[in-house]
Amino acid sequence: MSERRRKILAAEAVTDAQGRYFILWWGPRPRPVLEWLEGAPVLTDFKTGYEARFEGNRVSRNTYVQTSEWDGRVIELRKFQGTPQQRLDKLRFVFENSGIGFSEVKRLYDEILKEAPLPVPGANAFFERVEECKERRR
Repeated sequence: MSERRRKILAAEAVTDAQGRYFILWWGPRPRPVLEWLEGAPVLTDFKTGYEARFEGNRVSRNTYVQTSEWDGRVIELRKFQGTPQQRLDKLRFVFENSGIGFSEVKRLYDEILKEAPLPVPGANAFFERVEECKERRR
C-alpha cells in the first residue's frame, strides 16, 4: 500500500450459510481531513477458486462522510477459469491491493495460501511471501 493510500478501515468478513456477509463497524465513517478517497470505500471480494472482485463507489463523493453504494447489494463471484499463471497473477494482484500488511486481513492470507501449490515459476516464492506476512501479523 503506497504512502498516498491511507485507510479508513481494513476489515474482513466471512459469509454466513446464505452467502451473505456484513462488515461491522463500517459506519458511515468520516473521511480523513484533506484526503481524496476516490471510489471509497473499496471492497475486495475473494474466495479460493473464484474470481476476485474489487468494488468501489462508481461516483466519488469526496464528502466528509463516506458511504457505500454496495450497502445491501448482491455481489456474485464466478469460478476462476484460466491457466495456473493467470491464477498466480490474480493472486498477486489481490495480495498487493487488499490491505497488505494490515493485521485485519489474516483470513485473506489463509484463503490465498489454500491455492498453493501452483505449477508455475515464481509461485513458491509468492506463497512464501504471503506466509511471512501472515506470520508477522499474528
